[in-house]
Amino acid sequence: MTSDAGTGETLCSAGTPEKSARRGGGPRTPEGKTISRANSLRHGLTVAGQGFDSQEINTVARSIWPLEGPLPEAAVLAAEAQIRIRRIRAAKHMAIHEAMARVEAEGDLIQREEIEARGLSSCAERLLTLDDYERKALSRRKKAIRAMIG
Repeated sequence: MTSDAGTGETLCSAGTPEKSARRGGGPRTPEGKTISRANSLRHGLTVAGQGFDSQEINTVARSIWPLEGPLPEAAVLAAEAQIRIRRIRAAKHMAIHEAMARVEAEGDLIQREEIEARGLSSCAERLLTLDDYERKALSRRKKAIRAMIG
């Protein structure tokens, strides 16, 4: 780290002020937060309870909490997270499948390894986005299970 004589801030190796490097890069204004929220809604994978069938939630929650009586709220939250994880993984599979189909349609002269490489590189950004959603859903499930355990 070096010191910037003009501001007195220390600089990271990238030449950016350390203070701003520590700070997250997420939206800060209400407008920015609204845009960010719309990005996650576009995928349909992040809103709690959105598109979940109550029977599906109940079935998964009962597999998590098999005791008789009412389901704890944490079991329902864990079930929603588990369903979300399944949907995200299905979306990842579909993204790879669609990318491979697009590349294979380009021609028969390409070697199989090149087809796979092009297919995966064409859907890499989508997969990274889905990885973020999957990580958040796994975290929600873990938190809910810990709440059930006590």
